[in-house]
Amino acid sequence: MVGTWRSSRVAVLYGGVSDEREVSIKTGEAFHFALLSLGYKKVEMVDATGEGLLKLASNPPDVALLALHGGLGENGSVQGMLECLKVPYTGSGVHGCATAMNKDTAKSLFRMAGLPTPDWQVLDRARVEQILSQPDIDAQVPCVVKPVTSGSSVGVTLVREADQYYGALEAAMRCPGPVMIEALIEGRELTVGLMDGQVMGIIEIAPDRNFYDYKAKYQDPKTNYLMPAPIPDRLQQEIGRLVQEANRVLGCRGVVRADLMLDAEDRPWLLEVNTTPGMTETSLVPKLARGSGIEFEQFTEMMLDNARLDADLQYG
Repeated sequence: MVGTWRSSRVAVLYGGVSDEREVSIKTGEAFHFALLSLGYKKVEMVDATGEGLLKLASNPPDVALLALHGGLGENGSVQGMLECLKVPYTGSGVHGCATAMNKDTAKSLFRMAGLPTPDWQVLDRARVEQILSQPDIDAQVPCVVKPVTSGSSVGVTLVREADQYYGALEAAMRCPGPVMIEALIEGRELTVGLMDGQVMGIIEIAPDRNFYDYKAKYQDPKTNYLMPAPIPDRLQQEIGRLVQEANRVLGCRGVVRADLMLDAEDRPWLLEVNTTPGMTETSLVPKLARGSGIEFEQFTEMMLDNARLDADLQYG
């Protein structure tokens, strides 16, 4: 039923304390404006800092629309709090968020399920510090250096030359947690949107920069998005099945976005799945929705109508 929560108290959880706070604020503001445009009267904006979450716990809303990227808002922690409060929320549950947010865990599950993902290794912070203290290191390049538990390409560096390796490690170390060294797949970058396990569409990303980093995602107007991606129908179907299986393996639900690389032989490689994709003016999932004739306000309400608790779902 469309508009299930129109007469209810709706809390938009945004901001928070992760490295992706800036993007989360923009997503939250977009959701807030969309709900007001639809006639929602009881919309509360909750900055998901410690103080904000304590206030929410003392007076729980009827439902929560999550606009949190990274950190506690995307790793299952906030979802667990909402489960305890019995407040239905949008997006994936505790397990899906935790597995998808940890790139090492996600890629291990992909590999166990026979899904193609680039080779990788994980270095704990002590090992990275040791490497940074050495005058010479035999870096395995090219590669991509990234934090294991961050999103929005924060701290991610494409390393083509050995002398870039140290700087890449230092950038990744500015984020919490271990560091991943991932084999570089040369080719075309694709992103796929899913809603309730159904493919929304495929976009090819063609940044003006040599890498789709944070600036290319959110600040560079020259980044080109080809929608639908100019790939054969057979390959689109293969990619759709691959992403649906990744979504199932990780236990995600609601709206997610999967990022892939397509190599020179048109073989797709899974990179990661995002359980709270951005909803800014440059974000990709809203582009896919509009491509299907669904305006942002309607899409926001569709997400809200699908708010759930893990405890309400039957597995097996």
